[in-house]
Amino acid sequence: MDAINRTAHLVLNRNLIASAVAFFSLLCVCAPTFSAPSLGYHIERIEPHDSTRFTQGLTIVGDRLIESTGGYGLSLLSVRNLNGSAEERLIRLPSNVFGEGVSAAPGGLMQLTWRAGIAWLFNDALELQARYSYEGEGWGLTFDGTRFVMSNGTSRLLFRSTTTFRTESMIEVRDKGRSVSQLNELEFAHGYIFANIWHSDRIAVIDPANGEVRAWLDLARLKQGFRKPAHWDAREHVLNGIAYDQKRDEFWLTGKCWPVLYVIKLDGLP
Repeated sequence: MDAINRTAHLVLNRNLIASAVAFFSLLCVCAPTFSAPSLGYHIERIEPHDSTRFTQGLTIVGDRLIESTGGYGLSLLSVRNLNGSAEERLIRLPSNVFGEGVSAAPGGLMQLTWRAGIAWLFNDALELQARYSYEGEGWGLTFDGTRFVMSNGTSRLLFRSTTTFRTESMIEVRDKGRSVSQLNELEFAHGYIFANIWHSDRIAVIDPANGEVRAWLDLARLKQGFRKPAHWDAREHVLNGIAYDQKRDEFWLTGKCWPVLYVIKLDGLP
């Protein structure tokens, strides 16, 4: 019996070792790795932000910061001056839509909705000028100087006409061959597309010509710089919101329901 037990134990141990090797090999294959380099940055200043706002999009036009927020019955579009916290204008969206990304183009401000398949075009006074339809979900939006660039939560970015909002082309976003999905809020700066990655503290810096991630911004430490509000949800209240101030070469960043806006400068670009 002892010989039989020893044999059984040897077989069991071999099976356990083989299973462990297979498991850790699978981890090595499946665990995400970021091949593109990380960018350095430094914080210029911290500005106040309304922590009740589920920020979906930021953009800067001149000296004005435009913000789009989400939530059924809570979605809005607002404008404030960069030099002060006082709000200039605000409109609330219908309670049956969930606001998403916003961007400025020569025709005005375009705002997405999450699942309603509607994009609204507003003028500078936040008066509705036009309404467009699209298929699928709307997440982030930016303007590359010629067309809108839109995300929908996948690894694809759609390039859309500024006059019809129809898709003209698309790119697949990859980091050294690995697909990068859950692309969210977008901003265009220095010839690159900056994209928040949903449920992460990273921003991908994407080459619009081919979708390749050229660099990453790891902004995890920003969440440590403020007191969390009482309604804080660690999973949902993540980094989201990028606006580029071309005049000062600064980026304005915030997150969903964050009580602050960070103004940062990059130490370099790829």
